Amino acid sequence: MMIDKPHFVVKLHRTFLKVDLKEGLRRDLEQAVEGDHRMQRALSFVFQMFFPRDVHLKDIESVKMAKDGEVKVVIPHAKDLHIPLDPDEAQRFVEKINELIQVEKDRALQEEITGEEKERELESRGKTGITDEETYEHRRIM
Repeated sequence: MMIDKPHFVVKLHRTFLKVDLKEGLRRDLEQAVEGDHRMQRALSFVFQMFFPRDVHLKDIESVKMAKDGEVKVVIPHAKDLHIPLDPDEAQRFVEKINELIQVEKDRALQEEITGEEKERELESRGKTGITDEETYEHRRIM
């Protein structure tokens, strides 16, 4: 989903939200450091305060819409995003992003569970690479 406004563009992807400015000094600064990850880390606090950014959907706490159409994206440990939209646009956007956030959080949780299961399996194999179940089967056969 993409919403194109006179001063910014909102792009809602399957796994993240991207807000880009179209014009002005802020846009020029944003573009200047966009490809430089070291500079982005060094200036991350400034960017959190003043520049739109990419936000992974799994990191979003909530998305709410005011009556005037302003969308508030709540991000823990970062400054909230406030996106001024028309009420109809805002309604569609909030519905879609909330749907995608839930899917992305479910996927991240499943990945975490799968990772923990793999870790436990590796720990149970120990140094020999044989599971406790395989050891039991071997003893039973003998």
